[in-house]
Amino acid sequence: MQGFFARGDLAVSVLPLVTLPDSRLSLCSEEVHADDFGQQLETLANDMLDTMYHNKGIGLAAVQVGVHKRIFVVDLEYGSDRYEVPRDDGAGEFRATCGPTVVVNPVIVEESERLVAMEEGCLSVPDYRETVRRPESIVVQYVDLNRRQKYIKACGLLARCLQHELDHLNGVVFLQRISKLKRDMVMEKIRRTRGTSGH
Repeated sequence: MQGFFARGDLAVSVLPLVTLPDSRLSLCSEEVHADDFGQQLETLANDMLDTMYHNKGIGLAAVQVGVHKRIFVVDLEYGSDRYEVPRDDGAGEFRATCGPTVVVNPVIVEESERLVAMEEGCLSVPDYRETVRRPESIVVQYVDLNRRQKYIKACGLLARCLQHELDHLNGVVFLQRISKLKRDMVMEKIRRTRGTSGH
């Protein structure tokens, strides 16, 4: 069910989240094509940001609201009061944070060999966090809502968030990046508490 809450003088649309064990999270998302751009895509992006803020997240992929398109949103500055987010002083080439950003058709074009371990959580796996190893820094190529090609050179929490959301577009939930033993234990707990329906 779609709900609304007020943010200032604006009506805000909050979309229902898709959570495990829903099998839709394991599907790969389709590329956003040229004829997909326009008001409908902008509305989706804005609704995704509203939904992310409402649920106190820092990233949200379209698949997490039931839309299998290669688009996600991130905003680490919104979450800076709850996360240890280094401020970008403009001196470095790579950024560890960003404001509200809509990322369409992202591709990782460069990644560091060095892997770092960091705790992750997910709005589609509420109340569970686990340490995951990922490349320390990445370069992501994407297009914005105006179909302009852009790049993000990211490190730290921003690199982590971008990789996490891009995983969603490929049908991968972060639990698939932990040991099978831990994953099986978590999935069993989820099935017990939320039911076994795959949809």
